[in-house]
Amino acid sequence: MRRSIWTITAIIACMEMNAQSNFLEPFRWEKRILLLYAAQAHDEQLLLQWDQYAGAVAEYSNRDLRVFRVSQAGILDEQGNRVASLQDFPYYQSLSDKDFEVILIGKDGGIKLIKNNLLPNTELFAIIDRMPMRMEEMRRQNRK
Repeated sequence: MRRSIWTITAIIACMEMNAQSNFLEPFRWEKRILLLYAAQAHDEQLLLQWDQYAGAVAEYSNRDLRVFRVSQAGILDEQGNRVASLQDFPYYQSLSDKDFEVILIGKDGGIKLIKNNLLPNTELFAIIDRMPMRMEEMRRQNRK
């Protein structure tokens, strides 16, 4: 009995540590996240994907979508501010063998899409607009 209580306590402590070190946690239920990972900060696909974002900022905002660039140097927000280290990204160990990856995370914190090449805005918006939570958001917007 004592051993199982200690085990449960240890598990809860680990979960709390993971939540604190996960830079995505404050966005849960508030924002969708698009992570752009590149092994090199000047990766051609990363720059092209960033251009996709830069050309459609209003559409991203309308979908409550934040964009972060992830590289060995750390995690940068839309303004280029370093918001976290790579170790604060919960999936960083799975990225080490990738050159480029786009990861879409829903408001619930779940991974909705992983793609190893350029993700056109039309495809991204279609995926988001089919999400149940987004469909409800659009219904509420249409009522106003």
